[in-house]
Amino acid sequence: MLNCVTKRGRLPLLAMVFLVTTLSACASKRPAPPQVPNWFVRTQSDDLTLYGKGSDDRSQGRAVKIALTDISGQLSVSINSTTSSRQRSVTSGDHSSSFSDDSIDIGAKTQEINFKGYSVENSQYVGGIHYVLVAVDRAELLKNQKNDLKNLNNTLDLNYQTFENAALIQAIKSSKELTGQILRAQSLAKLVASLDSNFNVSQARQRYDGLLKSVQQKKSLLSFFITPNSPAEVQVVLAERINSEQIGIIKNKAQFKKNTHVMEISIKTENKTVFGSYMTILQIQLNLKEQGGNLVASKRFEVSGSSMNDYQKSKQNALKKFTREIASMDLLEVLGIL
Repeated sequence: MLNCVTKRGRLPLLAMVFLVTTLSACASKRPAPPQVPNWFVRTQSDDLTLYGKGSDDRSQGRAVKIALTDISGQLSVSINSTTSSRQRSVTSGDHSSSFSDDSIDIGAKTQEINFKGYSVENSQYVGGIHYVLVAVDRAELLKNQKNDLKNLNNTLDLNYQTFENAALIQAIKSSKELTGQILRAQSLAKLVASLDSNFNVSQARQRYDGLLKSVQQKKSLLSFFITPNSPAEVQVVLAERINSEQIGIIKNKAQFKKNTHVMEISIKTENKTVFGSYMTILQIQLNLKEQGGNLVASKRFEVSGSSMNDYQKSKQNALKKFTREIASMDLLEVLGIL
């Protein structure tokens, strides 16, 4: 690498020529600043139109998705995508700006906005980068979101009625999908409120919060009776997990309630040695039944533990692994309901 630093003092003509040549060579190796279009830096959203900016080095289509993400950010919500952002500072004329150069990973679980009718107002390919400016009419966006919210509310009313009339386990099985619809409606209501100051977002929030509370309370109606012949060591682990959710465990059949379900637990143990260590493999089967004996859910686990001491210790380690596994799961998944 050329050294661009010189000592102070007078230099002969030849040295001066060498210095100028050297500095020119150093300057030529510096990367040129990005040639960002002027319109990309200057354009801002106004009362009638939302403008989104996107840039991507792979395709214009991805740049458009990033621009829509930019608009969703202005509305404090996000579209159906994941963005990993790296900031880039750019200069165009006498204006400087900082914007996110995002890469999109489609399919993440985030809120989707109906951007039907958006237009690409400007686009340019400069220096290996696709730049786009996307415009969305505020009035059209509001109309689309209100229509989506109306349709979703109609669907919610029907599904919630079905949920309320269903048997408890069946209702709980449908709770995950119903919860997702309620959360989607909440987000849409917030979006509509950000576009329409006359929308009663407090009333909408109160309604959706009430629905969510009602759905969540269904689980608390459950109670379980673990059959006495179930393996004691697994009974203890499951009882602790169930109690952590404030769900009742019935000690005997005389205490049965309407929504008490019978849990049968079986366990198959396999012991073997592996390279001089003791290993125990546990196959744990959970069956959840109605009081009349009908199977409503089941779940199977396989865990293993090892020890240098004996099989008793390796079995204890396998049970510890089972305890950690069910602690990381939703209780309804543990029981095979979800």
